[in-house]
Amino acid sequence: MQSRYALASIRTISNLGKLINLQPYGADLLQCCITCHSVNGCVSFAFDRVRQICQGYPSIRKTTHSRDEVPYYYNTVYDRSQGYKHAESGDFSYKVIEMRQNKTSASDWCVSQGSWLAKVRTLDRQTVLQTEIQQNNLLKQDFRFYVSGQYTTQWQHSDGDVIDITLWSPSNPDPARGHCVMLTQNGLSSVDCSTMLFLICAV
Repeated sequence: MQSRYALASIRTISNLGKLINLQPYGADLLQCCITCHSVNGCVSFAFDRVRQICQGYPSIRKTTHSRDEVPYYYNTVYDRSQGYKHAESGDFSYKVIEMRQNKTSASDWCVSQGSWLAKVRTLDRQTVLQTEIQQNNLLKQDFRFYVSGQYTTQWQHSDGDVIDITLWSPSNPDPARGHCVMLTQNGLSSVDCSTMLFLICAV
C-alpha cells in the first residue's frame, strides 16, 4: 500500500483543500496510509508522529523540498488518473496542455487542476520535456510552451528559486523579449507574457 504513496512537501498544508478527518485503527504511518486509500476523495495525507494524528486531503500541491515546507504523502496513482505522465528519470509528473493561453491564464489553469506550471530546474528534466514534445508531430511544429519562471529583478521560478543559467537557449535570457519563460527545442527562452502559447503543468 505504501508504494502507492510518495513523500512530497508543501509550503502550507491548508493549500491542500478541505481537511478530511481520518481515524485509523492504530496510530502509525502505515495505518494512516491505508485509511486514506480507503476513504473516498482522499488523495493525500499528513501524519503527525508526535501527536499521532492522521489527516487526509482531497487534492495534491507538490513543491520543492525546503526547511519551510510541511511534508505529506500523496497518491501517485492520482497523477496518472488525471492524465499526468510520470518521468521515469525524474521526480515529477507532467502534462502538456494543448490550449493556447497567456502566462497568467496558463498558471491559473494549472493551479485549478491541482498542479503548477512545470519547473524546469535541471538539464535532465528539460530533456524529458523536450523529448516528449519532439515525439509529437503536431506539438513540435510550434515548439514553445509556458513553464515556470518570470523576470523581476532576476530570472526566477514562481517559488523564488533562481533559474539555472545553463538551461537557457542561445542569446537568452533577454528581458527585452519579454518577462516570462517558455520551453523551446533549444532550451528556455524569454517571451512576452501576453503571448498565447500551449503550456506544461507538473505535479
